[in-house]
Amino acid sequence: MSKKLDEILSNIEKRIKAIESRLERIERALESISRTPVSLELTHPGIERVPRIYRVQPSPSMAFELTPTEREVLRIIEDKREVTANELAKLLGISTSSATRYLRGLYRLGFIRRKERRSKGGKEIVYYR
Repeated sequence: MSKKLDEILSNIEKRIKAIESRLERIERALESISRTPVSLELTHPGIERVPRIYRVQPSPSMAFELTPTEREVLRIIEDKREVTANELAKLLGISTSSATRYLRGLYRLGFIRRKERRSKGGKEIVYYR
């Protein structure tokens, strides 16, 4: 019985990975068309844990709610492709903590993504679109 259950779970995981792969391709296609972050959510009420949950990202109509500084941050990230809080602080002439607050806010709203990068002093967070 356990072997049969393991096979079923394995098949479900394979199908979820295939669906995620398709969703990523659709997201990339939509982003290239609209030049706006797009994300699709993969959830099901009967499944407690799905390996990867997609962040729901804002629609283009939400852009008007951004402050001028937030729009400038997005423009800088678009131009530079990726930026750290220290780099953004220098570019905007603000403190690193303020730059971090702007970046985290835009990340939480789904406008930008982030990744960790190793550096000489340890690790740093890099934000990108």
